[in-house]
Amino acid sequence: MRLTRDGELQEPTYEEAVEAAEKMSAAPPMQEPVTLEEAAADAAENGVEFDDPDSDTYPEDITPEQAEAATDPNNPPWVEEEPVPDPTETPGPSPSPSPSPTPTGPPGENTVIDLPLTADVTVSNWGYEYFEDGLSAGTYDYFDGSGDVDLSDAYLAFDTSALAGREVVAAELTLHVQDGYGCDGADITASAVTEPWDPQTINWFERPAVSTQNAVTAHDPGECLAPGPMTWPVTGIAQAWADGVDNHGIRLTGSVSSGTRYERYFESSRTAGGTPPMLRVTVADPGTTAGVAARSTVTAAATAVPTVPGRIWFDDCNQSANKTKAYSKDGWVKNQHNVCDKQNMEVTWWTISTRKPPKLEGRVTATLTQIINAYRGVMAVEYARARVIETTWRLSDVTIRLGGARFNSAPIELWLDNVGSPGPSQCEQIPGAGGGDPVVVRRTVAGWQSNGWVMHNLRSVRAGSTLPHYTATCQINPVMYVPSYLDYNSLSPYQHFDINRLLRCDSSPNISVYRGGCVVNRANPTYRLSKSDDKVTETAHHIDDALFRPQLTDPYSATKDISGLYSERKPLFRIAGSLIASNRDKAVGTCREIDPDYTFPESCDEYPFASTRQGAASAGNNYSARLISHSDNCASGSRLGWFYQQNRIIPDVPGLNGTRAGTPFYVKIVISGPSNPRGPNTPPPGESFCDKQ
Repeated sequence: MRLTRDGELQEPTYEEAVEAAEKMSAAPPMQEPVTLEEAAADAAENGVEFDDPDSDTYPEDITPEQAEAATDPNNPPWVEEEPVPDPTETPGPSPSPSPSPTPTGPPGENTVIDLPLTADVTVSNWGYEYFEDGLSAGTYDYFDGSGDVDLSDAYLAFDTSALAGREVVAAELTLHVQDGYGCDGADITASAVTEPWDPQTINWFERPAVSTQNAVTAHDPGECLAPGPMTWPVTGIAQAWADGVDNHGIRLTGSVSSGTRYERYFESSRTAGGTPPMLRVTVADPGTTAGVAARSTVTAAATAVPTVPGRIWFDDCNQSANKTKAYSKDGWVKNQHNVCDKQNMEVTWWTISTRKPPKLEGRVTATLTQIINAYRGVMAVEYARARVIETTWRLSDVTIRLGGARFNSAPIELWLDNVGSPGPSQCEQIPGAGGGDPVVVRRTVAGWQSNGWVMHNLRSVRAGSTLPHYTATCQINPVMYVPSYLDYNSLSPYQHFDINRLLRCDSSPNISVYRGGCVVNRANPTYRLSKSDDKVTETAHHIDDALFRPQLTDPYSATKDISGLYSERKPLFRIAGSLIASNRDKAVGTCREIDPDYTFPESCDEYPFASTRQGAASAGNNYSARLISHSDNCASGSRLGWFYQQNRIIPDVPGLNGTRAGTPFYVKIVISGPSNPRGPNTPPPGESFCDKQ
């Protein structure tokens, strides 16, 4: 049975039905692995193509024309740039405002103040946060054979200006437990932080110091792992702040850092419908308590190295514009690490006989959504879980269209078809409980209606990957299998997802900050600079001229053609080694022709960047060199270095899988708004992009 262009069901011929019945026992066709050469070449092409609308299946509320129009021809089609907060505002999401410190009680009596929360952050020893919209503290072990134990701390900050000079009668810190791990009697300790910290840069390896004085410990308030409030009496900490001790917030940490596995996950300022951390202080005050204006936003939780940057979930994928892209041929790729695909599915059951035409008995339709989250990697040390890929499927809108209630018990299976290259271990399910659901998940139609979720955690093992960057690919495809039911069979028992989602993993020595990680192969990372960003405005204007007015740049050429624009499908490719110095030397020579006597604080800026294959030494006259301030040149070069790190831009490897083995990327200049990345304006550890760029 098939759907016509008009949406009508068309029965197969008698010969088709007999042939299908004879093939019903055949093994499912597995996908052929995609080689690294094919993957890199495919990424380099970057074409925007959609299937013939006549053959695509779109949701009822999305037309083929809308799906095709979802791609902006002047921007990378599969990548939605992550929104960058306005530099004048507190970065992060916009959770509900913290309460103002509202005083209660008449003058001369104790007053209760709820202090405004100004930041809540989780950091861990490998850059992982279990709930990105929550907080965690304690010790966790995946039991995946790696031997590694995760440690996490939560850092909280409150506006304590209302406490100045007052006597603190009582102070209680309250966090609401969402979930947890371990019931062996461990606990969580609250300590005063004694050094400044920035919620956007704090990380496990550069944590601020804490004081053991006035530290307090809390246990589960009731049954182990039961959701509910967990409280700490922090009167001593609050009184110290009131007496003039610098307020740098509170740290929550597992009181046993090894040997005992115990972790708690708390609601945060970003938890939808949740309760953020609260610090309620009772002060003795003979007069009224002056109010303190609440902050309009709370600084978002930000591990210094978020393992899955900008993680997406199903609510994100179901937003109108994203949903349209998710149904398209290339899916919705939010960034290098997050992708969502959607497809309408249909299963049918038939009575099949060799003596008469087949008869349709049952028909069920559903929507299959696939979300893939790929880890960016971890800081300083590569852990066994650095190259992890999380896949989450949801079979929703499961509806019996024909056959009625008798098909509530009909079975449907979802299979994980995963193919690794150069070998199976480069795309294998994590063994044990850490791997999620079984490779084959079988439920009835009624079962899928009540629970449509399937989750798998895959890993790409570094050993056996392709040198020198330890690259590998992992191809993921969900397969729906329709077993026989009663006396009914399916004419097409195996249904593959239209998209074979390919991810690239690496442990490149050139990605020294985020060691080990995976990215969506068809994503097109874009380095963006803003002309309104005063730190890099000169560089932004220079690149804008080079891309759009190249004849006005040095060296002069009437036919100059400079790479980097997505609209022209001319990506840049990162390089490493001596060619960088050659590119730099040629550009400096051009700057000396402009002004032989230039000195610091002037600096020679070149585009395409010296760290790319398209740099001056190999570009003929298709490059630009310009004198700008050293500080601007340094800031933009440093951000380029962080862009390479954050997006896992690996260099070319001449002679290995062709020179296009590196990661293609593009450049975009905007008139206003933030740059991406916004910073920092100092180079990554071990790099000196101020000199190179």
